[in-house]
Amino acid sequence: MAPRVVRLKLTKDLHAIEGFDVLERRNPLFDGITTGVVVGSEFFYMANTQDDKETDYKPITVLKLHL
Repeated sequence: MAPRVVRLKLTKDLHAIEGFDVLERRNPLFDGITTGVVVGSEFFYMANTQDDKETDYKPITVLKLHL
């Protein structure tokens, strides 16, 4: 499965997922997406943390999606 960013739609009681949307996938910068934060109507996330690499570490890339 290709790395991707998805939005989950929760039920009103927040106990189950009733649907989801794929917001982004197959981005060439994806190398282990880990976490993100919603600020207003935008989602910022780290796309290449490379925390599993011991050599050739490159800086983290922060990407932004408009929701």
